[in-house]
Amino acid sequence: MRKLLPTQNLARASLDHAPFFLASSDSEQATIYQAWTFFDALAEVPSLPVLTWLYYLQRSHELASELVTTPISAWLTEQRRQCLNGVIQPVAIDTEINRLIYNVICEGDSRYLDFYGPAQTIKMASYSDVYEGKVTDLTGKIVFIGKANRQFSAGKLDYFPVPFANPHSGNMSGVEILATQFANLLENRFVHTPLPHHVVLLLFALSLTVLLNVRGLLLSVVFSLAYVSISIWLFNRNCLWLPVAIPLIAQLPCACVMTLMASRFDLLNERKRILAFARRVFPEWVSLTNATPGQWRPEHSAAKTTQLDVYGICLATDIAGYTTISSQYTPQQMWQLMNAYFRVLGQPVETYQGIITDVVGDAMMAVWFNSPHAQQRLAAALTALDMQLALDAFNQTSTLGCLPTRIGINEGNMTLGRLDVGSSSYYSVIGDTVNIASRIEGVNKYLGTRILATASIATSLGSLIYRPVGCFRLVGRDSPVELIEIVGRKSAATIAMQPLFIQFALGLELFQQGQWQQAAVCFETVLQEYDDGPSRFYWQKAIALQKNPPLYWDKVITLENK
Repeated sequence: MRKLLPTQNLARASLDHAPFFLASSDSEQATIYQAWTFFDALAEVPSLPVLTWLYYLQRSHELASELVTTPISAWLTEQRRQCLNGVIQPVAIDTEINRLIYNVICEGDSRYLDFYGPAQTIKMASYSDVYEGKVTDLTGKIVFIGKANRQFSAGKLDYFPVPFANPHSGNMSGVEILATQFANLLENRFVHTPLPHHVVLLLFALSLTVLLNVRGLLLSVVFSLAYVSISIWLFNRNCLWLPVAIPLIAQLPCACVMTLMASRFDLLNERKRILAFARRVFPEWVSLTNATPGQWRPEHSAAKTTQLDVYGICLATDIAGYTTISSQYTPQQMWQLMNAYFRVLGQPVETYQGIITDVVGDAMMAVWFNSPHAQQRLAAALTALDMQLALDAFNQTSTLGCLPTRIGINEGNMTLGRLDVGSSSYYSVIGDTVNIASRIEGVNKYLGTRILATASIATSLGSLIYRPVGCFRLVGRDSPVELIEIVGRKSAATIAMQPLFIQFALGLELFQQGQWQQAAVCFETVLQEYDDGPSRFYWQKAIALQKNPPLYWDKVITLENK
């Protein structure tokens, strides 16, 4: 812990000073449950909340002025030292407030905090608002100054996980934890245990054993539920903390042991149950399962294989105009919007047994590989259609913004594996199939479509409506790719679009034959009745090629940009 001296102006204006220190938020399992009341190797330096509390009591006349000397930090240090050495009592224990001060100074150097809720439960005000006079109700208040809470602030070290932290509230800022400790001191509501936990566990085990021998398993269950209810009531009423998880976890082994001792038959049944549980939890082979992006687990052999080569389907998504959209919102608003967006986007993938492998920025990647190829193709197409239906509903109801999404589908060989990044590992999907799926998604931008796929996907679409949209040479590739647009399920609306599809197919055939003028007329006929993106794209291309025909025409449109 490094000590930084204040500037001269602050030093002259300050009433006193003290440190406030929390465990590093970089370490795993660094959830803040308790805070120190005194620091350093001898635990003699008071923390800032304790010092502020003493000054508050003095100013509010709850603490006799003649009882303490200033600066109070030095008085607290001296009283703490004398108390630890057993020389004198620091204060006369004749009132409730003096008894509380004595406990803080003499009993331990930390307290379990009683948090009032998730981050920003305690009132927060912007420093600029206070400076500009927008906040006017600060009279008689204790004000702590520090960094405000931000839900996701990469690289910021002043935010800590607390028991109330969740993906919506984020971690709690250090200054709010400081204010929580001060409020706990002011209200005398720290979480504490009436007995050491090992004593409580021993008493619980003894009580459970007696009940099992006398009344049986049913009464032990009732006893456990009553214990949990009393524990919750004591915690809410008096901030008394009794262990709950361990007694409940210990109850089943105790009940099993007592039952096994009673009967040979019960012993054999219990052994079978334990063996069945072990086979479920510790199987020799673990297959790939659905999970959150970047965290699904590949199959591990005895040699701990870190990759798996498969043939499957890759689906790539991207938000149109994401850069412009993100510039219109704060990071917290954008996080809320994207969190809701990906929940909607991911549901169809799970419905059709896909695996989400990556979520980066506004893009998502999903794969299918552990089922017959025809089933994979249909599942990916249905997933894309359901995604668009779900996003249409989401965009209509979202109060933050509209997120139009493009989708590309490709099939081929892929490698699923573990990438070692520094000291950690990340599971992902890699291969040319993945890159092409991303490029196909980008072609939607030119054609004004929403779902594009390679032509091989069409062999398994069954009753789904689709149409060929031409052959393209994608960015960074020499070999062309034949693409189709997946329009939707067979319905009255899609059937009504058959004249459009027939006319477009005729124009596309003329275009690929190099008959630019006839093709342009055909596409223009479509545009007179329909607002069709592919027809508009080919109409413009046909006019441009008619004016400047290529020396060699291979029926392929080369895209220069993504």
